[in-house]
Amino acid sequence: MTRACLPLLVKNPGNAIINVGSVAGRVAYEGGAAYCGAKAAELQITKALRLELSGTGVRVCTVDPGMAETEFSLVRFKGDEARAKKVYEGVEPLTAEDVAEAILWVATRPATCASTKWSSNAPTSRDPQGAPAHSSAGADLTTSPNRGVPAALANHLRVWMIGR
Repeated sequence: MTRACLPLLVKNPGNAIINVGSVAGRVAYEGGAAYCGAKAAELQITKALRLELSGTGVRVCTVDPGMAETEFSLVRFKGDEARAKKVYEGVEPLTAEDVAEAILWVATRPATCASTKWSSNAPTSRDPQGAPAHSSAGADLTTSPNRGVPAALANHLRVWMIGR
């Protein structure tokens, strides 16, 4: 899809490619080899596109949610609702609506927002005692202040926007 759209995107500087990854593409979890691998591939595709489109005015971004409560766990555990619900015990996961709000936030940044790395502690897995484990990365906003980041997402999301 991206390859087909690129000729149109580069004609209009300020356009953005927004990929949806996962913190699991950066930090693996037990039983998630295929998912973690796919999301790591998404991250590398995003990074390569950033390099390839540098100077074109097209922003290349990835929104990498942490734990989000969707049907994913139900599918992962083949319909076992008890196992699927256990994944979210003790944490307040994101919702699909939260992720959509983050994507909208990224899409509505001005064209002058050329390099933003915003990240926070995002639940990614559980430690051996069952407590949420976290990746930690602190905020690093290189050219744009952290204004307008939805407060509900502050502890669960990584947004990387680089390019112009």
